[in-house]
Order: sequence, then structure tokens, then C-alpha cells
Amino acid sequence: MEYGYYKNIVQHKLNAWILVGEKIIRFKDSLETIDWKIDYQAIRKIGKYKCIQAKGVFRGRNFTAWFCPEIPFSHGPWKLWGLPGLILEASDEAQQIQFLFQELDLSVDTEIKEPSPKNRLDWQTFNQYILENNKVQIEQLSGIRPVEDSFWQKPIFKIEKTKQ
Repeated sequence: MEYGYYKNIVQHKLNAWILVGEKIIRFKDSLETIDWKIDYQAIRKIGKYKCIQAKGVFRGRNFTAWFCPEIPFSHGPWKLWGLPGLILEASDEAQQIQFLFQELDLSVDTEIKEPSPKNRLDWQTFNQYILENNKVQIEQLSGIRPVEDSFWQKPIFKIEKTKQ
């Protein structure tokens, strides 16, 4: 399954799209503030980056995230954000949702623009659409069904530097 998203952390909002069958569904949602508990003693190297562990709860799931303070972006995959460095990897405690680091290219000089709000659903309407059209996907999104072969299994994200 293909998906993409745009985060605006100043306004605490997310605009996303997901390919459901042959139809692109656009939706919007809020970015919730996660109360992260940072363990400065838990250190791990991911790629060439020294990362620190943090744990937090997002919409009922317990997440462990590994962030890199030397990359001073308070971003991460999907709706995970709010740490003093870029989140390179994250997973929920059941390992149903995993975001794994693949690469990071800070040399790209691309302006990232917010997508058009045209035909965008709110989160509740999006979930209702998925429920009516694909019960398996909503069970995976909500954590009811284990994820085996879906977009959650091996997501990849790439951060690109924006023009200042």
C-alpha cells in the first residue's frame, strides 16, 4: 500500500494520502503532543548516527523511538515527533508498527509545500471510508489485527532539507 504525508508541527496538523485499491484518499488529522520519556543511558547506533531511546504513548499504543540529537529536527515517521532530534526508528511494543531507518540525505535542496486541501477527508470520515471498503486495513490501522503484509511492515521515510 502506498501513502504519503505532510506535517505542519507549528499548527499541529497532518495532511496525508493513501492509495486504497486504485483510489487515492486524502485526509487530515491533528498532530498530538506525545509525552516522551527519554532514557539518556539507552544509546544505540543506527547507520552512522548515535541515537537515544525515548518511550511514549500515542493513541493507546506504547512506542519506543530512537532519535538523533545531532540532527536537530523535531520530526519522525508518520505522527511521531516532538523529541530533541530526528526520530530514525520507532516501533510499538507489540511490533505491529515498525518504522525502520534506511537512508538520510541532507544535501537535497528542495522546497516542500503543503498539498492542496481539495477532496480531503477528516480522520473520522477517512476511518469510516476504510471500514466500509476494507475491513482488514482498518483492523491493521487500529491495531486489532496483526500486520503481516502491509505498508506498516517496512515503511521507509526520507527527510529532505528545505530552503531557509
